[in-house]
Amino acid sequence: MWRVVEWFLDRTDRKRRRIRIERALALNRRGEARADGLDMTSLCSRLEIEWRARDVHPWDRSQTPERYAATFVEQCLSDTDAAIIRLFEGLPWVDILDVRVLDPNTDETIISGTVYRPEAQEAAEPALGMRLKNLGVTYRVSGWHFESLKPEAGDKLDVPTAAANSHGRPSAQVIDLPLRSAARRG
Repeated sequence: MWRVVEWFLDRTDRKRRRIRIERALALNRRGEARADGLDMTSLCSRLEIEWRARDVHPWDRSQTPERYAATFVEQCLSDTDAAIIRLFEGLPWVDILDVRVLDPNTDETIISGTVYRPEAQEAAEPALGMRLKNLGVTYRVSGWHFESLKPEAGDKLDVPTAAANSHGRPSAQVIDLPLRSAARRG
C-alpha cells in the first residue's frame, strides 16, 4: 500500500516540477500575443553535495594506529556508498551526484567523484572499493590512510571535474522527455 502512495506522490511531484519548468519557458506569459513558447527537449538534474567524514567510534579508538586507520577507511567508503544509494533513492529527480567527502580533522578532500543514476542502479561489484571506483568515485589510499586529493606542485590530479568524470564521460546526462507540445504539432 505504501509503495503505491510513494509512487503516486513521486509522480505528482515530478509533474509539478515539470509544469513549473514549462511555465518558465512559456513566452506568452510575458504578455506576448503569440501562444507559443520555448520547447524543452531535455532536462538533467544535478546535485553537488559535500560532507565531512565521521570519525571512528570512540570505542574503536583504542586500536593500534594501523587498525584505527583501516577502520576509518572502511567506514568512510561504506558511508559514501550508503549515502550515494540513499540520495538516489530519496531524490528521484536527481540524475547526477557530484560527491566530495572531507577529512574530519583537516577538511581536505579525501573522496570525490561524479556518479550517474543508471550506473549506480546497475553497479553490482561485491568489493566496495571497486564498486565506488566503477561509479566514478576517486580516492587514494596508501598504507590504509587516505591521501588528500589536493594536487601538489607538479602533480597532475585525477579527480573528476565538471568537464568529465573518471570514465571520461561528459558530466551532463541528457534525458529525452516526451513533450505534450510535440504532440500538438504532429
